[in-house]
Amino acid sequence: MLSAWGGMPPEVTDPLEKVLGYALWMVMAAAVGRLMWIGGEMSYHRHQPGDTQPPDTPTWVFVGLIVASSASGIGAALLQLS
Repeated sequence: MLSAWGGMPPEVTDPLEKVLGYALWMVMAAAVGRLMWIGGEMSYHRHQPGDTQPPDTPTWVFVGLIVASSASGIGAALLQLS
């Protein structure tokens, strides 16, 4: 059914792909910043043995990175269906 449609013209898909690329870069920059923050928390808590609150773990940051990278690739592929 989608192959009969022919997809969107390049005048439409090129700007959308650029926006998706910029959004992915912003997500990656935020994730790197969050990983640096978590590293700082881990270092701080290592040198403060009396503090009972454990630092965050980077697990959800990595899950978010996987979802963001997958979503932008899938979105770009859907825009270029022909």
